Amino acid sequence: MAEHGGAGACAHETAVRGQHNLVFRQVRSPPLADRLAFVYWALALATVYTLLLRHGLAAGWGDARLAGALALLLAAGFAGFALLEQAHGEILDLGFRALLPDLYQPATTAPATAFVVALALGLAGAAALLLSRRRV
Repeated sequence: MAEHGGAGACAHETAVRGQHNLVFRQVRSPPLADRLAFVYWALALATVYTLLLRHGLAAGWGDARLAGALALLLAAGFAGFALLEQAHGEILDLGFRALLPDLYQPATTAPATAFVVALALGLAGAAALLLSRRRV
């Protein structure tokens, strides 16, 4: 009896499996990678914030100096968040709508909003640092 398909069927099956795996990875990976980008951003910012806070307290920085340094760090963090929103905004938008539908407004997930927050924090941080220098 002859086999059904032989070597040609095996090669075709391997090719189909390879294409299936490639398509499956392309469908699943980008949303996961998008989510991981936000997770890594949050972890990095929280780690640096904690280290800066600890260092400032241990070094005896005054209230204004510490607040200014932390505000500048948060300004940089929000600027980074705005860049993430530009690159991966659709996943943030969908997640916000799913988790907090009553609070959702398109402006809340717009990169411009994060840039404005970064600018405000940067100005507040710079003002606090200037204030701390005048007190010395």
